[in-house]
Amino acid sequence: MKQFRKRLPAWLCMAALICGILTSAAFASDSEKKSQPDGYVIVSVEAGSIGYGYLLVPTAVPFYEGETAAQVIDRALTENGLSYQASGTLTDGFYLSAIGPGGVLPGGAAQAVSAGAKCQPPKRLGEEMPAIILQNIQPTLEGYYEMDVQTVEDLNDGWTKGENTLSEFDYCPLSGWMTSVNNVFPSDYCSAVLAADGDVLRVQYSMAWGMDIGAGWGDFYPTADKTDLCKLLAQVSGSQQLQADAAVAAAYAAALAVGTTVDASQEAVKEAKELLENAIDEMQTGAEETPVPTGKPSGTAEDTPETGDVSLLFVLLALPAAAVVVALRGAKTKRQ
Repeated sequence: MKQFRKRLPAWLCMAALICGILTSAAFASDSEKKSQPDGYVIVSVEAGSIGYGYLLVPTAVPFYEGETAAQVIDRALTENGLSYQASGTLTDGFYLSAIGPGGVLPGGAAQAVSAGAKCQPPKRLGEEMPAIILQNIQPTLEGYYEMDVQTVEDLNDGWTKGENTLSEFDYCPLSGWMTSVNNVFPSDYCSAVLAADGDVLRVQYSMAWGMDIGAGWGDFYPTADKTDLCKLLAQVSGSQQLQADAAVAAAYAAALAVGTTVDASQEAVKEAKELLENAIDEMQTGAEETPVPTGKPSGTAEDTPETGDVSLLFVLLALPAAAVVVALRGAKTKRQ
């Protein structure tokens, strides 16, 4: 009985230790969960209207509950080596006026954010500009601004704003940035739109008040819904393993070209998506591991075990075992 009383404090200490570990692990788990994003939004920055392609290919960008589309766009740009100018704030009256490389952008901005140097739009437009846009903006420029535009060179003499930036009023007074959310152009600022998991935000440069990118008023031609294609492109852009496969890389490049072709038909978009899907499926046929990538950054809560839980498991397994060893040694000593 006396020996039991002597050993009792040791057992109490062990119980307290286990309770402390459990409590610490619970708090750590809650903290980790709060730091995890609530989902991912696909963001692209496109300049197909001038034949420039993507400034930012469709990319999965984390978002947190309560964030606006403007906040997600800010994260997408600044974390991918682009700078921008905007008026308003990320939560009120946000209007994106220019995108460019790192460094302070030219004047006229209420806000300038710098992050690298990946944006190098053409100083002068050339043959890469879609002819269908040039043909359609000619009457509008002549009627509203008395501008006689016969060739691309006539636009190059226009309203160019800043070197290595792509801004509103560049090339002509109808140009500027517009953003669609799941193929719909909202009637309000991006700062008034709450982001949601799986949204597709396409920040697009327009040469004609949105009429060349399907904004919904006076559209020059039918425009395809590229929402699903953008999601698939983001899966590839977020996976080095997929990009390393030759067949997938070729299908990816072809799909990117369709993605920034302003007048691409819905059939062409569907075909590009199917070809890319097939290339991914063929690459993964017979593979021993790696399901179809989600486009989300590695190490997210969905595909990484919580280290706190694993460590706790080892502790819980180890402590009882140690206790048994101590008890057995005590019993052996007593017998001796």
